Amino acid sequence: MRTLQEVRKEIDEIDTALLELFRRRMAVMGEVAQAKRAAGIPLTDPVREQLVLDKVAAACPGLEDEVRKLYAAIFAISKERQSKLSELA
Repeated sequence: MRTLQEVRKEIDEIDTALLELFRRRMAVMGEVAQAKRAAGIPLTDPVREQLVLDKVAAACPGLEDEVRKLYAAIFAISKERQSKLSELA
């Protein structure tokens, strides 16, 4: 059995990887905001959000509810950031 210190070290490594992926996602989301603005498309797309939620939940059996909550939070952060970026444009 691994020690608590070993397990926490692994969690720290995972967190570092997650933060890099989150940073990348937010950067790409900025491009999405620009494309939506240029095309006159609303920031929110409930159909797209539901498709993504269904896809990520299906990809993570046993953690469907948790994954849906995680992505709902990511969507909320993304929409807030897109809104801020739109105000600056």
